[in-house]
Amino acid sequence: MVAGCSINLSDSSISMEVLLRHLEDNCTLFVEINGAEKSLLIEINRRLKDLKNVGLILVCDYLQNPLTGYVNNLDVLFFLNNIQRLIISNNSSVRLEKLENISYIPDLKEFSLNGFFRNNIDLEKLFSYQLESFSIESKATDQIYRLLYHNRYLKKLAINSLDLNNIEVLEDLSYLSVNNTLLTPDFMSYKFPNLKNLQLKLAKRISDFSFLSSLHHLSGLSLMYTGITYMPTLNVDKMKRIRLVSNKRLRDISSLWNLQSLEQLYISYSDLLNTEDLDKCLKIPNMKRACFLSSKFKKVKEIKEIFEHSKIEFNISTANDFNWF
Repeated sequence: MVAGCSINLSDSSISMEVLLRHLEDNCTLFVEINGAEKSLLIEINRRLKDLKNVGLILVCDYLQNPLTGYVNNLDVLFFLNNIQRLIISNNSSVRLEKLENISYIPDLKEFSLNGFFRNNIDLEKLFSYQLESFSIESKATDQIYRLLYHNRYLKKLAINSLDLNNIEVLEDLSYLSVNNTLLTPDFMSYKFPNLKNLQLKLAKRISDFSFLSSLHHLSGLSLMYTGITYMPTLNVDKMKRIRLVSNKRLRDISSLWNLQSLEQLYISYSDLLNTEDLDKCLKIPNMKRACFLSSKFKKVKEIKEIFEHSKIEFNISTANDFNWF
């Protein structure tokens, strides 16, 4: 979600006057499992009509009964619906069966669903919107492929599994995150011609990562727990950030040395890489922040030594700079 103030509507210690005073464009509202007071939601919803890009993080638990005068779970959307961004997180042991009350939202731009929900949950209500951002902790179903086709101007997509052979060209897509299985990755540059940020986790079916060479607009790349053995040549001139996490087979990163624009680099637990190659990464002209982690004691000492002889800041928080979505 877009950065802005965060307001917890479930915090009864904060007065309505204080909450209303903090409402602004790009703010994110938060409702916990215990819910929020109905009268508060009604008043805030009235004020939201004049604000832009307001988000709601709605944490659900269908074992939690609200207090008298309070509402929780998706019932909140009946009273609070003048929002443009919605994250639904079901933390309950009772799965979410359907997306109730979504249709009360007049203009939804961003939608995210995570936690415990029914496989093939019906997303039909989302077809009423032109989404710019869509995130779901699920593999792509036929309905999801249809939804992506419907939202031809989508800018951000996060999903567990995706087959690019089943998706149409999304020219505006700038961010893609796939957390498990990506099929037919060679189609990526054609299907997403303006992709800027790519995050792949596991990617069990991919043995050849040379498709990365055809992504000419990348500025951020994150590969986690993949089977990559060498970094292909990246034909980009605006690459800023790279994160490589626990890629156990990775042994060659020499192509990174030519990325003159690279500013941030995070490499962890890829212990086949030698220290000399890591040291060369610190000599990239625009490098500002880096973090190298190893599970081997000897290599930890070697890494410490190369940073002692470098002007580059060793910063473990570099990894956190990759929360693009």
